[in-house]
Amino acid sequence: MRDQRSAVILAFLMLLASACRKDKDESPPRITILQPSEGYVLSIPDTMVVSVEVSDDMTVESVQFILADVNGVPITSPVTVAVNSPSATVVRDLIVLDERIPSGSYTLTVRASDGSNERKVFRSINVLAAPLRLRALFIAPPPGSSPATITRIDSAGNQSLLTVMNDIHGAAVDGYSQHVFLAGGLTAPVIASPTAASAFGWQIPNLNAMGLPYFNGPRMDPADGRLYYSTNDGFIRGFTGEGAQTFTASAMAGYASELTSIVGDRVISIQRNLVQDDLELVALALLSGQQLAQFPLDLDTVLAMDARTDQNLLLFGNRDGKGYILDRNAYQGAEFELRVFNEGPIRDVVRSDQNTWFMAVEGVVVRYHYPSNTVIPLASIPEVRALAKDEATGVLYAGSGAEIQILDPTTGNINGTITCPTEVGYILPLLNR
Repeated sequence: MRDQRSAVILAFLMLLASACRKDKDESPPRITILQPSEGYVLSIPDTMVVSVEVSDDMTVESVQFILADVNGVPITSPVTVAVNSPSATVVRDLIVLDERIPSGSYTLTVRASDGSNERKVFRSINVLAAPLRLRALFIAPPPGSSPATITRIDSAGNQSLLTVMNDIHGAAVDGYSQHVFLAGGLTAPVIASPTAASAFGWQIPNLNAMGLPYFNGPRMDPADGRLYYSTNDGFIRGFTGEGAQTFTASAMAGYASELTSIVGDRVISIQRNLVQDDLELVALALLSGQQLAQFPLDLDTVLAMDARTDQNLLLFGNRDGKGYILDRNAYQGAEFELRVFNEGPIRDVVRSDQNTWFMAVEGVVVRYHYPSNTVIPLASIPEVRALAKDEATGVLYAGSGAEIQILDPTTGNINGTITCPTEVGYILPLLNR
C-alpha cells in the first residue's frame, strides 16, 4: 500500500514538473518596424517618428528605442515604453536636436522584452548634420591687457559684455563644448566660460610664483578637440572642453612651453630657456607625456604651428625682425625654410584648410598656399594684430586697433567693419559645433 502511495505521488510530481516545463517561456517577442524605412534621412534638428508592431506568446512587457552611432554611443536619450500586452503597435517620437552630431550612418535599435527573453531588431538611418552657423564672435584685448574686457557680438551684430578679467595672456574657443577659454597672465585664472545652457563653467587657478605670465599658449587642437596650455612652472596640460584633464607632461628643466600642437602620436612643444632665451622644439608622447626628442629652433618667436602630415608641421615665426615659414619634421628634426618675409615680422596666422593659411605681415593680410609655396596679398590694413576665419560664412576677420575688418578671403575686398569697445587682440568665432 505504501509503495502504491509513493508511486502515485511520484507520478503527480512528474506531471507537475512536465506542466511547468511546458509553461516556461523560451520565445522572445516578435518585432516589426513599420517606420522609419531603411535608409531614412534625418536632418538635424528633427523628430523621427518610430512605429513598431510587437507580439509574444505570453506578454510583451516593454519596448525600447535607441539611436546610436557606429560605436554604439547613443545620440538620443533611450525611450522605453511599457506595453504589458500580448501584442501592440507602439509609436514614439525620437527628438534629435544636438547640432554637434556629424553627418553619417547611424543605427536605430528596437529592443522588446517579455521579462524572460528579449529580441533586438535594427534599422540603418542616415543623419545629415545641422548647417554650420556662427553663434557669436568673442573679442578679447591683446595679451598683457589689465583689466581685460571680453565682448560678445551675436549673429545680429549686437554687442554685450561677457566678463572682465584682471589680465589676459591667451584665449581660445570650442564649438563642441560651447565654451570660451580665457587664460590669465600674472594673476587671473583660466576661465572656461559657458556659452550655451547645456554647458557648465569651470576654472583653473593661477598659482604664479614668478614675475612672468603663468598661463601660456591656450589652444584647441583640431586633432583631438582638447584644450592644451602650459604654465611657467614647467607643466603642459590638456583638458576636454568640459574640464576633464587628459594630458600632463613636463617641460625640460629650466624651460617653459609656449605653444603646442599634435602631430601624429606626439605633442610638439615649443619651449623657451628661461635664462638664455633660446627655443627648442620638443616631442612628447601623446599618451604618456614622455619626452621623445628635442631639436634646436632658430627663431625668436613662434606664432603658430600646424600639423601638415603625421610627421611634419609648418611653423610660422620671426627672427631678427623678419617673418619665416618653416617645414619641420617632428620625428627626425629636419627643417626646410619655405618663405622669408624681409619686409617685417609675421603678426598673426590663422589656418583656413589643409593647404591654406592667412597671415598678417607688416600692414598686409596675405594668403599662403603650401603646395605651390606662394603668397598672395589680399588687403592693406595697418597694424593687424588678430586674424580669424569664420568657417560658417567663409569670411576672414582682421583686427586692427579697435576695429575688425570683414574680408572676402578670395578677393581681399573689405565687406564691413565692426567697431569694438577695446583694442582687438583675439577674435574668437563660436560655431554651433
